[in-house]
Amino acid sequence: MSNGTSRQSARIGLRFPLMVLVLAFTAIPIELRPFERARLANIFVASLDMPDIVANILGYVPFGFLFASSGKWVTFAVSTSVSVLAETTQVISKSRSPALIDVATNVLGAAIGLGIVQRWKPAWKTKPPELLADRRAAAVAATLALGYVGFGTNVTPRQIEETVMVFSKTPRLFWLDISPRGSAMDGRLEAEWTFEDMSGEVVVDVSGNGLNGRLVNAPRLEDGIHGRSLRLNGINQYVDLGHPTPLRLTGSETIIAWIKASSFPVDDAAVVSSHSGLGYQLDTTVDRGSRTIGFKLADAQGRLMARYGRTPLLLRTWYHIAGVYDARLQTLDVYLNGEKDNGCLLGTVKGRQQISGMNTYIGKRASANGFEFAGSIDDVRIYSRALTPGEIEADFKASPGARPIPAAAQAAGDSDDVRCGSQNEEEAADSRSIGLIVTLGLLVSLVVLGCLPTVSRRTLFLVCFAIGFSLFPTMAAAGLSPGYKWLLPLLTLAGGASVAFSIQQRNPFA
Repeated sequence: MSNGTSRQSARIGLRFPLMVLVLAFTAIPIELRPFERARLANIFVASLDMPDIVANILGYVPFGFLFASSGKWVTFAVSTSVSVLAETTQVISKSRSPALIDVATNVLGAAIGLGIVQRWKPAWKTKPPELLADRRAAAVAATLALGYVGFGTNVTPRQIEETVMVFSKTPRLFWLDISPRGSAMDGRLEAEWTFEDMSGEVVVDVSGNGLNGRLVNAPRLEDGIHGRSLRLNGINQYVDLGHPTPLRLTGSETIIAWIKASSFPVDDAAVVSSHSGLGYQLDTTVDRGSRTIGFKLADAQGRLMARYGRTPLLLRTWYHIAGVYDARLQTLDVYLNGEKDNGCLLGTVKGRQQISGMNTYIGKRASANGFEFAGSIDDVRIYSRALTPGEIEADFKASPGARPIPAAAQAAGDSDDVRCGSQNEEEAADSRSIGLIVTLGLLVSLVVLGCLPTVSRRTLFLVCFAIGFSLFPTMAAAGLSPGYKWLLPLLTLAGGASVAFSIQQRNPFA
């Protein structure tokens, strides 16, 4: 009884729902990838991605809050176990990059939460905190659930992350020097790396402009198109070109390289990249189904401009690939073995591209692991001008062993004026969407318990399952690929179950 008014409520323990949510966001695969023993080596690579580290720490701070009453060893054991389970499943989860440093930062987050509790001594230092599921909590949960169904299903966590990245980086980008070539003045050959002139870990820029690169994790050299080529393992080997001003291009650009893939990853394989949502990237991609060339840039507002090739690429075959951006004509083209190979176009090509502020790399994406190139790369060049079709054809034919693509191997259908539609740049599925759907089931449970605290668990399960099933037509844009839509009712049921099994006390008239 409160202020003479009857109020229904149920008390919910928060430990189990927390663990379910963390595993939903980090451990449940939405798309599987084949197990690759070689990829296990990447677990031991300490990639100091600051946004990722901060997210790992903050995500596990609640463990310190909720398990403080059980002591530090239980807190560390639970947070470590959950983190190890999450990283283990990421080995076979598409778009994930498991790493031991993630476990360390997760446990650090739990330790910070525990330290806060011990320092400030709140009530839950001796008793695990609970949530009062009354009508007020039900109203808040209902508002959040309706907001997600009405709006959030059209937005994936990746899209939110990329939007935040653009806004967070744009102010800083104003302070960086940019190259005037290709926009305010004529362009030129900015750099060329043939991998012939090596000095220890230094990859010499043979253009004479001094844009030398640095070998990372000792990739080896082997016979290539022009003498020696760079051999990358597709896991943790690449060339770091730094972030010199001449490679911060806002105008026209051409990237050329010879490539021979030894294996294809389940996602993109970056050949040259400064891409982080902003910036440019020439890669081989499966965004459109078959493995083709991809050339991706961001316009001045940070929106994606991407041209895809149309000819499927084969393993263990040398290809001459090129991506050409003409800022004046506002065109974006890709070339394969000297011939234009344009497939569909994603986005609208504008007269200016946006720099990323990241380093430029050969063999990996600038902003993340998991997009490495496996195989050989030779004679990489970056121009601050748009080469003509004749120049690209002549460059290809000047190379020893150059052979045109057989007519039978060329794909037909897409052309310069065909749009890709609304498909995202990366895989349509975003694994973190799993967490949002589980959260929806959790919110629905709080609504039901807030209004009917004595409802049976069976009824609660049925309601959550039915909510997930009813969302089949509307959740396609929430990051779930069509083949995984059957998971929807099971995921909302998991969220509801995490609440149902955490009921500590039911008070119809608290």
